[in-house]
Amino acid sequence: MTSTRRQPERIDDRLRIGGILLACSSHNESRENTPVLADVNGTVAVRRTVEQLTSLLTEVIVVIGGHETAVRRSLAGLDVTFVHDASGGIDETNSAVNCGAVVGTNRGWDAAVVSPGEFANVQSATIERLTSAYISDDASIVAPLYNGAVGHPTLFDASQFDRLVSVSNIHTDRDWLVESGRATTVVTDDPGVVTPVSTGNNSESTPL
Repeated sequence: MTSTRRQPERIDDRLRIGGILLACSSHNESRENTPVLADVNGTVAVRRTVEQLTSLLTEVIVVIGGHETAVRRSLAGLDVTFVHDASGGIDETNSAVNCGAVVGTNRGWDAAVVSPGEFANVQSATIERLTSAYISDDASIVAPLYNGAVGHPTLFDASQFDRLVSVSNIHTDRDWLVESGRATTVVTDDPGVVTPVSTGNNSESTPL
């Protein structure tokens, strides 16, 4: 796979890989039914997700919309930058990805790890494997694969940012890239990549 990646002086800690955390819940969704604000063993889901990203990546952007005050309070003390998505559109995920990609481009990132805020049980080792595959395999898109199912988060090279800024259906787009062989998958035994936290009984993977 050929990548148009911007190369740093050498592949080391100067490679700027940022995180885009999608915490943009619907304004019409009650707090009790908002997965990013669900309790996970005493910690708010979105905080657990952000803590994993901030420990490994250059910087993390948190895209917020509905329940902004609650999300900000949940992330108090963490080194993140908030970006407000005021679109209020039908598909908050698409809009949040668009916003995050714009910020990543402006920050000059080499790549971005995109994660929905409700995937709070992803292991840090999984994120490390995604970044390692990105560097060693010269891949432009890297996603985890658990028991044959594509999970989260997904790493996108900067050469894909323009696509993310303009994408109108990130759900279909990412799955098509993976299924067509245009994305690299990393097999993992981490069930957290396909199991978002839930406020109800649904534990299925949420597409991105």
